[in-house]
Amino acid sequence: MQKAKRATPIKERAAKVGVALKPTPAGVRAVLADDGASPAARTRAKTALRAHMKGAQVKVARAEQRAIEQPAPAQQQQRRSTVPMQERAAAAGVELPATPDTSAAGGGSDDAKAALWKHQKAVRQKTARPSSR
Repeated sequence: MQKAKRATPIKERAAKVGVALKPTPAGVRAVLADDGASPAARTRAKTALRAHMKGAQVKVARAEQRAIEQPAPAQQQQRRSTVPMQERAAAAGVELPATPDTSAAGGGSDDAKAALWKHQKAVRQKTARPSSR
């Protein structure tokens, strides 16, 4: 028994959930449309097209599934109780330091990582919630 075919085109489904699909591999449809193409070339093109279409279908199906799934109750509670750091700082009248530019240092250097860590530590100290003790 075959699975029921969806009536909604994949591009429309992708747009609805905000997924960008890759274009069809270059030349695949041209080979399939060419009556003079060798059987081996047509087989390779069919395989490539099926793989491309299946990948798009799986990608969209996963995005649709993520869109309908609800987070666990603990995650919902955490989202409700978490106030972004910038809002807490603004409410407390604290001016946060500017994030250091790590792109000039290559982004992955030890100096850039140390500067970013130092910045994050300073922000955490400035925005720490008062203890309830």
